[in-house]
Amino acid sequence: MKQLKRVIPKYCKNIIVAVIYKHHFDWYVTPKELWLMDYGKLYNSISERFENPNINIGTKESFFSKRFGIEILDSKTAGKFLSFLMDCRHTAEELKFSYAVAPISEKNAFTPSLLVDFDNKVLYSFYAEKNKFELLVPDNWTGIYEDFTSKIPFEKRFKG
Repeated sequence: MKQLKRVIPKYCKNIIVAVIYKHHFDWYVTPKELWLMDYGKLYNSISERFENPNINIGTKESFFSKRFGIEILDSKTAGKFLSFLMDCRHTAEELKFSYAVAPISEKNAFTPSLLVDFDNKVLYSFYAEKNKFELLVPDNWTGIYEDFTSKIPFEKRFKG
């Protein structure tokens, strides 16, 4: 199994994601595209938008392979998905230190973008750019765009 390599927060590229899975809270820093939870919906949306025969987005299988072959990221596939991200997991202390030493121009990359609660089937997005993570949640999930800072346990916070 090939694990994703550890990355640092980088605005509009690598995002900070809070994850609740099996009553356990963890922080991850990964490329943002991994957290568009329903790749089937995403694939269909892209293929409808680009019906031009000169634009080839590939097969569904090749598209899904960009996320370890996982089409729908949900409570059933979370364990497999997170196993690929072991090196991307960060503690609050690590993020606090990284934030403290980051240049002022890079501090905005340390705003958590998503809270994915696999236990309660809800995704909170506070991502500042055009990606609409909350619209690509699996069926029977809730996607909400709001500041979720108050939902982060105090001992897991790394800013302010």
